[in-house]
Amino acid sequence: MKIAIIDDNRAIRKTLRTGIETHTDWEICGEAENGEAAVALVQATKPDLVVLDLSMPGLNGIEAARQVRAIAPTTGMVLFTNYASRELSKLARSVGISAVISKDSTDVIIHLIEALRKAKRAGGPAVLTDQAK
Repeated sequence: MKIAIIDDNRAIRKTLRTGIETHTDWEICGEAENGEAAVALVQATKPDLVVLDLSMPGLNGIEAARQVRAIAPTTGMVLFTNYASRELSKLARSVGISAVISKDSTDVIIHLIEALRKAKRAGGPAVLTDQAK
């Protein structure tokens, strides 16, 4: 399974990469630090799943997700943010994001990996249980 990581914080990208790569059948196909680069990365690498940050320079995670959905309709997406809320979860689902995971939740990598597994099984923009506050 190919996964793209999109976050403007290099340390977060590194942490996510380390956690995701513990699964030997998962491959990080690329990283990007903003929404525009995310769309280009998805177009170039055709990942199965994308982990998107909400707040990034240029296109935010919601706008990037809209564009990703248009070019890769079966790619699963998970929003990874400091700003998780019920309202954000509703907005995220409306653009094809399967789950919203709070960066400050306990066992965040475990929650993220579970969300990625569910997003992959759903094969696209299915509504999943999120970790919003």
